[in-house]
Amino acid sequence: MEEKKKKLRQKALSQRKLLPIGIKRAKSKKIVESIINSDEYKINNVFFAYAALEDEVNIDEFIIQALADNKKVFLPRVKKDSMNFYQIESLLDLENGSFNVREPKTYCNKFEENLYKKFYEGERNSDINKTEQIVVYTPGVAFTFKGERMGYGKGYYDRFFAKYPKLLKIGVAFKEQLYETTYSQKYDVFLDKVIFE
Repeated sequence: MEEKKKKLRQKALSQRKLLPIGIKRAKSKKIVESIINSDEYKINNVFFAYAALEDEVNIDEFIIQALADNKKVFLPRVKKDSMNFYQIESLLDLENGSFNVREPKTYCNKFEENLYKKFYEGERNSDINKTEQIVVYTPGVAFTFKGERMGYGKGYYDRFFAKYPKLLKIGVAFKEQLYETTYSQKYDVFLDKVIFE
């Protein structure tokens, strides 16, 4: 299983790299439009996003729009084996960090456990709607329609989702990243849905 997974990861990364930059930009634009027009975007006000690598679906325009709409946006920062999210006010709050990924600068406020509790553990205050959720737009290497996700092999998102299981988890992918299986194992967390162009 591990060998099959490794081969699929290599294949998926190679295929994604072969997509011309112009095509990636056009597809990313369509995906961002889908996100902004979705019910998840309209209903919710707290979003976890990511700063895309060159080959990933670029959702910077979504981040800019969400901030313009006064929604809270958090991006990940990695420290050793753990990943946490930090609130940004603009893309200027990012700097090159681990694995050459743009990450929130150290002055950004960390996502705190009490915010999660306010949403999911009966401590909701009056400004949080009963149907509101924290939405996580999640990058990856390969996905399935069923919500399987293959990351880069470090397990950061799986560990984060295991800690905060009730978050609304949405994969973000090019159609070329969709496969019949990602050879999921017991520690791999399934997503609630996958959005693509």
